[in-house]
Amino acid sequence: MIRELGEGARMPPERELAERLGVSRGALRDRLRLLEGFCVLSRRQGSGTYVRRLAPEGLEFALDLALSASHLSIESLHSVRVALERQAAREAARRAVAALRPPAVQYKICSTFDSSPAHGSIGAVIAARHREGPARRAVPVLGRAAGACSRGGDRTPGAVWPGRGVHHGRRRQGRAPGGMSGAAPTGTVEGMMFPDLQGKVALVTGGSGGIGRETVRVLAAQGMRVAVNGRDPAAIEATVNEVPEGRAIGVAADTTDQAAVESMREQVERRLGPVDVLAVFAGGGTGRPQPIDQTSAEDWHATVDANLTSTFLVIRTFLPSMRERGQGSIITMSSLAARTPTPASVAYTAAKAGVIALTKQLAYELGPAGVRVNNVAPSTIMTERLERRMPPEFAERVLAEHPLGRLGRPLDVANVTAFLASDASSWLTGLTIDVAGGKWMP
Repeated sequence: MIRELGEGARMPPERELAERLGVSRGALRDRLRLLEGFCVLSRRQGSGTYVRRLAPEGLEFALDLALSASHLSIESLHSVRVALERQAAREAARRAVAALRPPAVQYKICSTFDSSPAHGSIGAVIAARHREGPARRAVPVLGRAAGACSRGGDRTPGAVWPGRGVHHGRRRQGRAPGGMSGAAPTGTVEGMMFPDLQGKVALVTGGSGGIGRETVRVLAAQGMRVAVNGRDPAAIEATVNEVPEGRAIGVAADTTDQAAVESMREQVERRLGPVDVLAVFAGGGTGRPQPIDQTSAEDWHATVDANLTSTFLVIRTFLPSMRERGQGSIITMSSLAARTPTPASVAYTAAKAGVIALTKQLAYELGPAGVRVNNVAPSTIMTERLERRMPPEFAERVLAEHPLGRLGRPLDVANVTAFLASDASSWLTGLTIDVAGGKWMP
């Protein structure tokens, strides 16, 4: 039946399936859990059970493996789970390190299995996903050697949680010129791993620079295939070349042009397949002070089109395939300027506030279709461009407005984006997350 349905298809309801197979619903659930454990099926809360999108040979292998394991005792299955998870955690750490620019992050593998037989899923092929007992974790060790492994306590299943220079302490940032807190060393990637993102397809608009560029790197490190959108072909190519070969493609397009966005969708779906995660980060305009009496109608329309209209066009164009498959995560980009009055441009503030309102409305409309829509609203983020332009004395003044004592980094926003893209946020929609270092506390 699974072979007949094909990848991405939704399984029939349990009652109907049990009747067709001539088994009890209890026995059916045991079989479904087994198939889920071997990555043949994926259960989505409130949406149903689906056949995973795997390569044909991958699906055949997983089915054969699950059928072979169906005759094993629970003790034998537990042994299989432990062996698979040990290998899977090492593989997840190896892939994460391979996806980073040097200097690479050093990983430790921590074995924290419980000893009792497990009745949930067997270890997934890619990373630990069991339901009972603490999960095995691959812990990135940042800075100096970190001594012990991950801190105790249960965590989100399947996540790889970050270590720190001193595990239980706060890792201090270096001081950049002018006395402001500097960013992490170039090439290090901090954050947790979300195994459910492995093999999925993402599109990042505005992905050729700044926050978008870092988001491409983080999603590629999760094992995703990423389409990088921007307007500058050279910048797009540079971003694509920063991730492992085969993980990213470049698609140049003006996201304020409906025809260009439609052409981008055709290219992405032809080369990578339907988009699972849509990070709509393309924008424009200025956060610099520009009061209304100094804002021309042309400035207004250009800024609103670049930030709000482009978000609307991209989502509307890519939405049909998400609706059809009953799944998808959309992340939009707003700004602290939309949350509280600032000296920013009036057009920019209004456009970003519109993005938040659009996000909430779409979350309400698309929730029943299994599509989640959330928003990130950064405060001052030290992109390379801003770092070149911001005078040190102004940076010190802005820094003092953030209780956490440093300015934001593109990585801060990229890590939140990966969380919102993953199943770890499966019950979050319509949310705006202020990546603002405590400057805005609603």
